[in-house]
Amino acid sequence: MFVTPYLEIGKIMNALRLMTLFLGFIFSSLPMLLFAANNHLHAVSLPALDKRPALVQKVIKESYQPTLTIKDSAAIWGEYAMTLMANGIRDEAIPALQNAHTLDPKNYRWPYLIAFSLLEDSGEKALKYALIAQKIKPDAIDVLYLMAQSYESVGDVKAAINVLQKTAKLAPENAAINYLLGQLLFTAKEYEKSKQYLIKTSQLAPSSKKVKDSLVRLSRLVKIEKTLLARLEKTAKNDADITYKSDVFFDVLSRSRMPQNLSMAASMNMRSRNWAAAESQFSMLEKYYSLSDQGLADYALVLTVMQKYGQAEDRYKVLIKKNPKDLRIRLSLADLLFMNRKISAETHYQWLLENATSNAYKSEALQGLGRMAASNGDLKGALKLLKQAVKLNAKSSDMQIDLVRIYADMKDFDKAFFHLAEAEKLGGQVDRNFKARLKHAQEQSSR
Repeated sequence: MFVTPYLEIGKIMNALRLMTLFLGFIFSSLPMLLFAANNHLHAVSLPALDKRPALVQKVIKESYQPTLTIKDSAAIWGEYAMTLMANGIRDEAIPALQNAHTLDPKNYRWPYLIAFSLLEDSGEKALKYALIAQKIKPDAIDVLYLMAQSYESVGDVKAAINVLQKTAKLAPENAAINYLLGQLLFTAKEYEKSKQYLIKTSQLAPSSKKVKDSLVRLSRLVKIEKTLLARLEKTAKNDADITYKSDVFFDVLSRSRMPQNLSMAASMNMRSRNWAAAESQFSMLEKYYSLSDQGLADYALVLTVMQKYGQAEDRYKVLIKKNPKDLRIRLSLADLLFMNRKISAETHYQWLLENATSNAYKSEALQGLGRMAASNGDLKGALKLLKQAVKLNAKSSDMQIDLVRIYADMKDFDKAFFHLAEAEKLGGQVDRNFKARLKHAQEQSSR
């Protein structure tokens, strides 16, 4: 009666023993499998860094350390490689990138960066990896542009044109893509098509002297409107190259601790209003390198936006000491002190009023003094100062808004709404809620 259950239990036990043996084999083999995988990795060492800046040495050593213990992480190899690239060490970055690619073969970033690193030395090798990256991510603009450059590098202009024509459809407003395509079509003697892309580039980059020169050269072979060439002759004064801005490589550059790259990144972050990142980069520049006066002024502005008023004030004071007659720095310090509710702002506004030779700075000084008077409850004094400011700078919408506030506080709403309309005529963006509050205050006053 009990035979069957005991037989079933025996079968289960045998199955468990077999499973245990199997799992034991797998886990005992795992180190060997990892060892075999790591045998396919390139040996990577720390490059000579003794001639590099201290901050560069620090960041490279920090990113290298994890590679000594964690050999099977593509992210760690990639981070080390990108840190090397970002700090001007490309040859040593390539084997680390190859390790990242071996461990993470479906990520297009690794072969792309290998191709990027190889392009200057070997177009053929760069093309090999660009094609691998393109196979992984067929429509990546960065990859397609690099493919076209690689084809051009090996002399296959036709293939480069074919790739770029596809790229131009994906990114029609990219000046660098249109420019390179126009240049390559010129090389291929397809002058009418070249004209199409070079004119498009001139619209996207009207200040580029290189585009103008290309169109002048092309005008000897095909008809180009004289009015276009005449306009470019006046506006195209910038000698800088039209370079493609790779999203992937700009991510790499964020790891750079070289002064020129830190400065560039800080400026870019200021333009994009990424204030925290800009602050970090300026901080490193100040601590490990030396900031120019412009750099220090930019840093002070960033600190002001980040509401670190005391730190911003310290840097403006350094600038004032070095450049006591610099009106722009003096105005920035005065505005900062006013925002920080410091009475010393008045001294700097008054200095500007007495020493400035241009109406623009005088009007800014009067506006600052007017705002200070208003904040102290002296509305009549504020009104007098702001009216003087507007006489000197009739195009400032900010000054018109200041008059709106003064007249509203004085319960003269007709004049408040008049200056509100003036501010809007001058392009000032007036908040809808501000208008509503002003209207409500007018209604309450008339009751």
